[in-house]
Amino acid sequence: MKKSAVFRLILCAGVIGMAANPWAADQKKPKTLEEKAWDEVDSLDRQSLEDFLKRFPDGELAAQAKLAKELQNGVYRIKEGKTENAFSISLDQLGDTWKDWQKRNPSKGTIGYFTKKGETRNTMGWFVPDPLGGGKTPGRDTFSFDWRGLMVSPTGEGSIIAFSTDGLEFHFMKDVVLQTPGTEPIFFAVLKGKGLVYVQGEGTVTLPDGTTTALKDVKVDMAPKPMDKEKSDNPTVVSSKETQELPFAIKQAEIQVAGGMTGKEFLGVCKKGHVFLIAVVMEAEKDVKISDRALKRTVIDSKGQRYQPIGFGFLSQGYPEAHPFVMQRGMFEGDIEIAEIKKSLMALFFIIPDDVKNISIEFEGKNEKVSIVEDWVPDDALKIPGLYLYGEMEFSFPSIEKDGWGMK
Repeated sequence: MKKSAVFRLILCAGVIGMAANPWAADQKKPKTLEEKAWDEVDSLDRQSLEDFLKRFPDGELAAQAKLAKELQNGVYRIKEGKTENAFSISLDQLGDTWKDWQKRNPSKGTIGYFTKKGETRNTMGWFVPDPLGGGKTPGRDTFSFDWRGLMVSPTGEGSIIAFSTDGLEFHFMKDVVLQTPGTEPIFFAVLKGKGLVYVQGEGTVTLPDGTTTALKDVKVDMAPKPMDKEKSDNPTVVSSKETQELPFAIKQAEIQVAGGMTGKEFLGVCKKGHVFLIAVVMEAEKDVKISDRALKRTVIDSKGQRYQPIGFGFLSQGYPEAHPFVMQRGMFEGDIEIAEIKKSLMALFFIIPDDVKNISIEFEGKNEKVSIVEDWVPDDALKIPGLYLYGEMEFSFPSIEKDGWGMK
């Protein structure tokens, strides 16, 4: 693992396409009749695509509609048994994570996962493949994230999942690795009883038993474009309720760190003579967005030394009691929201000398003393299964030498 590697992750959720995009030069340009018709197309429905092509056989969006129809024809041939020896990633090979995804996002829909090489950093994120961009295509309006920080794909029958890795490895499930030679996606369909079945594109798949299969069909020129970043129109900060417990802090020599899109789990460790301070600063409630302003808190010790957060996290399901809070390594820009459960606790992570005993937290011009507690036992009912993020977040691989903490 290269310690200097930095990954920028574009995290998008919410109602895609409805928020104003101030970077678009033609934002106020009226839509053409064809564009309005494309907004009504379900790219996962052959009849919807055929109806569009009858109206606009030579339009600007006709090529996308034809490619989408080609994908649907491929899925149809596989379902009817007209494609011999169709390669698939079975349900057993997808494992327990896929079973969890089936519960969390059973809808039919489409999503693309991408990695892209850069001169100084590699970009990773999610996209809607151009041919599947019809406005009525299901499963694109709300996404959530699993315990690794990976966006949960639609798992309903007929869903289409694309991968574009630019020559890099993408760890989709723990032991399922996909790779494409360039940016052109490789497409898989979700089919009942079969798992993910290859439909089109070029790339390789490495399965849990170590076998690697090269897949090659028609190269499709539809390189991914990251979804437009969204921020809520009225970002708000959820205020802490007046309780005896909040805010408080915990010291830990090690912390659990989310793996992001690596498909792995990490433990964070500090440089010698330091510990992690987990400052539990606020409650998070379902359907209430937390603005990135909530992260702008500073810890101050009794000597006046100031410390800035290195990440944030929540009580998370599936982790041992020794590591109840799982840190997302980085800070987000935009808004964040907990998934599924009604309430949880949000914490900020700091690195402080291990002999610090008295601290306060500064936030929006106010300074509040915070108790450092021991033997705190979290309520399992407050542990979240995932997050919704609206905006951007940067993941990095920290080092003890440069950042004062690292991962193992």
